[in-house]
Amino acid sequence: MAQPGSKKIEQPKTIEIAVNADGTCSPDSAKAYSIDRIMWTGDVNNLHFPNDNPFDDGKDKKFKPNFAYKVSKLQGKFKYNVITPTGSYDPDIEIIPPPQ
Repeated sequence: MAQPGSKKIEQPKTIEIAVNADGTCSPDSAKAYSIDRIMWTGDVNNLHFPNDNPFDDGKDKKFKPNFAYKVSKLQGKFKYNVITPTGSYDPDIEIIPPPQ
């Protein structure tokens, strides 16, 4: 049982971003805490971050769908390219620090 006045510590979660064939994502304008993992699912064939990405393993800049990647950046907005059967689209994701 938590002590009176103690703060609840935010636990890491896996944020799932569902990609539709038309390139729309749900949630749209996705947000994740810097302690979370991010996984793209749905009609995504491939995705990559053309500039900077929020992950440790960003040497290649290409990422696989249906795999959870651990966020390593504390904060920022990151634009990426998602490739679906109907084309390529450019959504973004915002990384925010966990609540104190």
